[in-house]
Amino acid sequence: MNEQQIRDMKPGRELDAAVAEFVMKLPEVRWWESIHFKPNKMLVYGRNAVNSGIMVPQYSTDISAAAMEVEAKVLSMDDETKVRYMQALWDVLNITVGEEDHWVNILKMVHASAADRCRAALLAIGGAEQ
Repeated sequence: MNEQQIRDMKPGRELDAAVAEFVMKLPEVRWWESIHFKPNKMLVYGRNAVNSGIMVPQYSTDISAAAMEVEAKVLSMDDETKVRYMQALWDVLNITVGEEDHWVNILKMVHASAADRCRAALLAIGGAEQ
């Protein structure tokens, strides 16, 4: 997928699967049926799994999963990746440095949606084709 495709992704399975694969480094995610086995998680299987499944959070709609798992993963990476994530989040949120009050920008980042955090992580970590 390219950068524009990531930016255009709506919250849901496709975005969750991309985050699981490219950010969280789970096996390639392919969805089984739309059956909720646990709150906010779906049963999925990986490319090499046979008749088995793993539980993957709905990262793009669950702010806890986005903030506590996706951002924690990004923050465990090297400094360059952290900077790319912050720049991608600013870009996804349409923040222009110096255009608005500094505190307004901080509040925009604090209140970023789960989907925006997921898109920024994908852009920072390389889910987009270069």
